[in-house]
Amino acid sequence: MSGERTDIPCQVCLDLWPLVCDGVASEESCRLVEDHLAHCPSCRAETAGETPFLPPSPPSDERVLAALRRRLLAGGLLLAGLGCLVGLAITYSANMFYNLILLPLAGAAGALALGRRWPWAPLGCFGLTYLWLFLRAGWELLTRPGSTGWGEGLSLLLFSPFLMALIYSLLTLVGAVIARLLAFVFRREPDGPARPHHPGGAK
Repeated sequence: MSGERTDIPCQVCLDLWPLVCDGVASEESCRLVEDHLAHCPSCRAETAGETPFLPPSPPSDERVLAALRRRLLAGGLLLAGLGCLVGLAITYSANMFYNLILLPLAGAAGALALGRRWPWAPLGCFGLTYLWLFLRAGWELLTRPGSTGWGEGLSLLLFSPFLMALIYSLLTLVGAVIARLLAFVFRREPDGPARPHHPGGAK
C-alpha cells in the first residue's frame, strides 16, 4: 500500500545521513533514515558519534515583542534624559530658548517610550530640573558667601529652581500630550466600508 513505509537499503541510509546531519534532508528522508537506524545495528555503528542537525526553534512572537518593547523603552528614555540634560546645560545661556523645541521633543520621546505611564516624562523632567538647579544654586551660595542677602539667597535656592522646573516640565508635558494624541490617532482602526444609501430609507 502507498501509506506503508518501506525500509531503505543500508547504502541509501548512509548516503542520506550526511544530508540529515546538515539539516538539508526532507522530512520523509529523515523519517526513513530514522526508521532504518532503529533496526539496523551496522548502520548505527557507522553513524555513531555523529549528531543530526537540529534547526534552532524560532523565537516566539511574545519574546520578540518583549525584546522590542525593552529596546524602545530604553531608547526613548535615553533620548528623553539626554534632552533634559542638554536643556539644563544650556539654561542661563544664550541658547536657552532652544529649550522651546528641545524639551517638547524630549517629552514626546519619553511619552512614546513609557506608554500608559507617560505622565512620568514631565514629572521626571520636573524632578531632574529642580534637583539640578537646586544643587547649582547651593554651590553658588557656598562658593560665594555673602554675595547675596538672606532673602535673595533663599529665593535663589528654592523659588528659582521650582519656577524653572515648572516651566520645563510644562514644555515636556506639551510634547508628551502631542505624542500621545498622535499615537492614539494612528492606532485607531479605519472605519468599515460605508453602507450604501437607499433612497426613501428602503433597506
